[in-house]
Formats: sequence, structure tokens, C-alpha cells
Amino acid sequence: MHIQKLHPWQISPREAIAIQKSMAAQVVKTGHLESVKYVAGADVSTEKNSSLAHAGVVVMSFPGLELVEEQGIAFELSFPYIPGLLAFREAPPLLKVFDNAA
Repeated sequence: MHIQKLHPWQISPREAIAIQKSMAAQVVKTGHLESVKYVAGADVSTEKNSSLAHAGVVVMSFPGLELVEEQGIAFELSFPYIPGLLAFREAPPLLKVFDNAA
């Protein structure tokens, strides 16, 4: 999977808000997918008062929903928990786990 780097992750909350506002204007809300071969589920879990996160992804065939791949990592978080800016905390470990997937 190719992951395009859109911005740095070591940023302040103020910078994160500016990036989020800028990217919101780029969301495509129309159209449809031509064909879907795979679906993925991803999640990040954290423990209160800890900077360690566990991220995982499961890829399944579609429509058969047979397991194709699963990956998981432990990751040291650097962005604080701020309501409304969760992507800046959880995207780095998710991007890393997706990068590890075939």
C-alpha cells in the first residue's frame, strides 16, 4: 500500500486544527465505487495515562469476507488526546500498521 505523506505529524494542536480545516475542503462527497474486492477494519487502543498504543488492521475479501491479512503493532504516541483532533493521535500508528500490510 502506498501512503502519501500529506503533512508532518510532529505538530502543535493549533497546527493540527489548521491542517484539519484545510483538508476538510478536499473531502469528496459524490460518486461511487466501481468494484470492491477487499474491505478493512482498523482500530487503535490506548491505556489511560499511557503513551503506548496498540493498532491493528484486518483485511477481508469482499463479498466473501474471508480473512486475507491481519497486522498489529505497539506504537509510542506523541500527540495528546484532544477531542476533535483524534486523527492526529491515532493516524500515525494506523498508517504504520497499514504500511506493514502487504
